[in-house]
Amino acid sequence: MRSSHPKLRTLRRCTSLEWVYNSSNDTDGIIDDRMVIRVGEDVSIYPADTRAVPTGDGSLPVMLYWYGKVVDIYLKTGREVWLNIQWYYRRIDLEDEGIDLAAYVGEYELVLSDHGSVVDMSCVEDHVIILPYDEGDLEQRQIPVKTLYNRWTIDIQFSKDRQLSSVNGVNIRNGQTATDDTAENVNSGSTMHASHFMVIS
Repeated sequence: MRSSHPKLRTLRRCTSLEWVYNSSNDTDGIIDDRMVIRVGEDVSIYPADTRAVPTGDGSLPVMLYWYGKVVDIYLKTGREVWLNIQWYYRRIDLEDEGIDLAAYVGEYELVLSDHGSVVDMSCVEDHVIILPYDEGDLEQRQIPVKTLYNRWTIDIQFSKDRQLSSVNGVNIRNGQTATDDTAENVNSGSTMHASHFMVIS
């Protein structure tokens, strides 16, 4: 991965592209693995995290990957591709930041944030399906075991030194304004779906 980000204003934007990974094979030489990626798709990203220990085939357990939604695709001459990613937070990420919401997040649940950053396309591992989950919809299909799903979106604010300073959370199907007493309702098992979480740095 390259160490510095490009000046995005100078790059060409597109809504989709076909990316070719060149990989070697002991017997056949070069193999081209292709992936078509589009704005709005969810992707898994190989993490820069010491906790991410690969299995024998080089892959990771599902919840050790990072996940994001592709917001923009940027092209630079010479095969450089950059993605603007809107990040999903795993339970472990919320725990790392001391966010109370982590206690209510399922093992395979991902929380969509408004936190975004630019990522080199070569970091993308694959497409991923993240199912929406609405607690209020009693007719929705049951989410299969060990399937990624999302029911919360959160707004994250960072301080000037890039330390997390606050997080506001709202259920994906309920746009009501969060209040201070809503967190108590979440704790008591109420059907209210908005909550406010604060981190003090």
